[in-house]
Amino acid sequence: NTLVLTINQRLARNLLFKHSEEQNKSGQKVWETPQIFEIRTWLKSNWLSSNPDHFILSEIQSIKIWESIIKKSLLSEQTKNMSIESNSELLNLYSAAQQASEAYKTLKEYRLTISLDPLFLNIENKLFLKWIDEYEDIILKIKAIDQAHLIDDVRKRMKEKIIKIPKKIE
Repeated sequence: NTLVLTINQRLARNLLFKHSEEQNKSGQKVWETPQIFEIRTWLKSNWLSSNPDHFILSEIQSIKIWESIIKKSLLSEQTKNMSIESNSELLNLYSAAQQASEAYKTLKEYRLTISLDPLFLNIENKLFLKWIDEYEDIILKIKAIDQAHLIDDVRKRMKEKIIKIPKKIE
């Protein structure tokens, strides 16, 4: 009854295959499938079972939300500064959204913070913090979760006893 969590799908499949081979060699005709999962798959399935009315954003969905936030931000800056030539045509929105998504993921997964001290905040930091607030508002409104929040949310639900804590994990 040990839950085995692996780093990737390939390792999980390999361990399942090896277990089946051992059962066959020992003469077993039927056996229970062991609980062997890739960790992200296990986190997703537990989170979804405890949140049936919510969904997990895919990477593409997340990037599209970041794109819309960046585009809206650029348009508002253009209208504020009508006399200033805008460089928004030079910005590759998809690439900027990918970078924003990756930066957000890094911040969340490593539990980093951006200092709010004015000495450390430049224009880019302030803008990114504004984008983060908008991103989190949007995903809250659409009842979604970013994958970077999965482990923390599952942990929280385990503490609240919404998700059952396995007796043993390897």
